[in-house]
Amino acid sequence: MTAHLLTGSPVPLALQWLVAVLLFGGVLGAVTLRSRSWRVVATGIACCGFGGTVATWVVAVVQPGAPPYALRVAAPPNGTHSASPVLLTVCGVRPDGSLLPATDPQHYLVVFADGHEIPTVDDWQFTEALAPGRHTIRVELVTPAHHAFNPPAVASVTLTVAPDAPSAGPHPCR
Repeated sequence: MTAHLLTGSPVPLALQWLVAVLLFGGVLGAVTLRSRSWRVVATGIACCGFGGTVATWVVAVVQPGAPPYALRVAAPPNGTHSASPVLLTVCGVRPDGSLLPATDPQHYLVVFADGHEIPTVDDWQFTEALAPGRHTIRVELVTPAHHAFNPPAVASVTLTVAPDAPSAGPHPCR
């Protein structure tokens, strides 16, 4: 039954559980009940559960709406010279201007280095090993199902990696 529950779905978890219980409970009732009229009722319940399950899948595939906050690369600053690996800090910017860590169980970051996607991260502070030279790092906020928001929440920073440059330490989101 839990296979029908979609992590990161825009459909509320309680609703997903309800349609899963209707589907499997209805099927169980249709198979085990002796009375024909109760089997018909159980089959109807199972059909409602199946329809609800399909509907939650369809809704989950649809791109989510607006992001809950904008993104900002808090560290390193744009134009910085840094040693590799580069420690990046990505913060969320609420509409009132306050900052918070960009990731949580419902929000991940897709990272691009020089236009090439690198593994998605679920942490707002992470390191990237980069070759010496100039690089552009772009991050995009996504759901755990890797759906991008519409409009997308994107931030980028351009930096130069140099072996003799100082390494940046952790930077808080405040």
